[in-house]
Amino acid sequence: MCNFLSAIFTRSGECYRHFGLDSHEDIATLFKLRDTTASELCRVEFLPPDGEDIFDISKWTFRIDEERVPSWADAETQARMREKLENIVKSMIVREDTPILIGGDWLIPKGVTVGRVEYGRIVQLWGTVKVNWGTVKVNRGTVQVNRGTVQVNRGTVQVNRGTVQDNEGTVVKDHNK
Repeated sequence: MCNFLSAIFTRSGECYRHFGLDSHEDIATLFKLRDTTASELCRVEFLPPDGEDIFDISKWTFRIDEERVPSWADAETQARMREKLENIVKSMIVREDTPILIGGDWLIPKGVTVGRVEYGRIVQLWGTVKVNWGTVKVNRGTVQVNRGTVQVNRGTVQVNRGTVQDNEGTVVKDHNK
């Protein structure tokens, strides 16, 4: 089973991944990757720890998601793969308040406020996403709140084939504005 963060590396060191995709098969399809020799590609996962430790990249787990590790994926190559994935994850962490995020997968830590996310995915929310006169739309996905807040003023949270999960947080609808 594929998990966040999934990627495919080639023997030449290319890394293929795309935000919103956690399936190796979907990644291979999107990038038209064919492994005719069954050893040119290496499917990997970079798994976050539970809780707020998700923002500490050193606590993430790198693993090869193959029955057999390709012979070219030695320890040095795996270290380069991990470093590449660490840099990808670092770029996902929103470090300061921002009015809008467009595209991508995002990790929002405690104390950070995001105005809105367009065409992207919030992978982990410990901060706040505020929507004023707008909509948080989730199609076949999840808005998951872990000790944070999704705040909607004069807007909606719309879930289509998904869920809104609340874990020690709040989902607030302000009827006064």
